[in-house]
Amino acid sequence: MIGLVRHSRAARLASAGLITLTVLKVFLSDMADLEGVLRALSFIGLGVVLVGIGWLYQHLLFRPRPADTANT
Repeated sequence: MIGLVRHSRAARLASAGLITLTVLKVFLSDMADLEGVLRALSFIGLGVVLVGIGWLYQHLLFRPRPADTANT
């Protein structure tokens, strides 16, 4: 959020790296102990969360700017 508010590319990249490390940890460590249906549900849940993060990020970063009405 700080990267979006302050328009800091470094903060946005740091948060993307943290999300990447968290996803790798979930795949390599947390899902290793699961089997069958629980592993599938965890995989689907992680996918839904990642899609939600991507959707939110797109809407916050690329939100439409108000039209410049001074030139009309």
